[in-house]
Amino acid sequence: MNTEIDLSTAFGIGMVTKVPFRRVRFFADQPRTYFNPQNLQELASSIKQEGQKDPVWVKIISGDPDHDFELVDGERRWRAIEIAEVETILIWIVEVKDTDDQFVTSIIANFGRADHTHLEVARAIKKIQGMDRMVELSEAEQVRQIANMFAKSEPYVKQHLALLKLHPAVQAMMEETVDEGLSKRSCWFFCRSELIAGASTRGFMLVKSRQFEELASRREV
Repeated sequence: MNTEIDLSTAFGIGMVTKVPFRRVRFFADQPRTYFNPQNLQELASSIKQEGQKDPVWVKIISGDPDHDFELVDGERRWRAIEIAEVETILIWIVEVKDTDDQFVTSIIANFGRADHTHLEVARAIKKIQGMDRMVELSEAEQVRQIANMFAKSEPYVKQHLALLKLHPAVQAMMEETVDEGLSKRSCWFFCRSELIAGASTRGFMLVKSRQFEELASRREV
């Protein structure tokens, strides 16, 4: 793509169009960090056979000779297109004020879907708490606003923030546990610190049912 072109006039906000895949870069602060490899491969196969149906959201960028756009939402599709070796990508150009706004937009678009891990959600909540728009607010008001942003309850926000206080060994167990809530495959429980080697505080944690049963078989919970 000709870097001499004024992208703001050649590509308008709200435009849906196809561009070369290589001209779109990922968003380094994207709240989602875990992508299920099998699901990615399945999506790549679908895109290769049927084509890309939904555009990724992007913003126009400048100062990068290799890219004209940066993802706001749709990294899973972006990765699948790369795997499928498709040369073009369908984009929807959106307007974001700054990287904080980009992060929040990505969260709103992303976290209404499944397959996010508990720690992804927890880290996203913590990052929002540190944004300029939040620092002057009380903790209670922060929780209220974030709950509204996520379309979740205030206890949901508090429980996820509590995960960040867990021992790193406990967090490591949870890195790829999908945020399914109270489901047959997972359960919330109050864990005594002695159940986890090296853990020094009590805290909420989520483990798969099998892991919970293994812990419970060794020690009463």
